[in-house]
Amino acid sequence: MQVFLTGGTEFIGQPLTQCLLQRNWKVIILVRKPKSSSTQALRKMGAQLVTGDVTEREPVAFVNGFS
Repeated sequence: MQVFLTGGTEFIGQPLTQCLLQRNWKVIILVRKPKSSSTQALRKMGAQLVTGDVTEREPVAFVNGFS
């Protein structure tokens, strides 16, 4: 399974990401601040990061690239 997640750096997003990765899901997270410590923690967990904002079309259009 795979999921495109917004809010991954937030209170619920980090444990959710960890749970999904432990279940061998591919997790792609939309992040606004790629150099923040919470974002780097997600990367170390094994999530793939896409820099952007939900109000921007281009990063969100990445969802169409799921296969």
